[in-house]
Amino acid sequence: MLSSHQTFIAQALREGWHAVRISIDMTWLAKDIATPEQVLKYEAASDAVFTFQNAPIIALMHYDHSKLLPSLVVEMLKLHPISVVGKYIKRNPYYLNSEQYMLKILRINKEKGNNPTG
Repeated sequence: MLSSHQTFIAQALREGWHAVRISIDMTWLAKDIATPEQVLKYEAASDAVFTFQNAPIIALMHYDHSKLLPSLVVEMLKLHPISVVGKYIKRNPYYLNSEQYMLKILRINKEKGNNPTG
């Protein structure tokens, strides 16, 4: 999925667009297709793709948080600089960019004695 996002962004910029807006339906998360760990890795990688570009990118991700584990929602919020909940748009004071988030995960795994690559 990330490669298709990157391809879309590259194509839009090649065609002369100065900015890119992407809207992604994330309701598939409620179908248990991926583990929470896989979801968080995808979220962190997405943040890196959308954040580290040479052009303005707005990525709007749509979630049905009522169908997700509360602990997963809390972790996913850490990977979004701005959140829309109901009618409120808020800058997220708990936001960690993808690099900060992955370093946090590696540190936690090291403290637990887990092998992050295994």
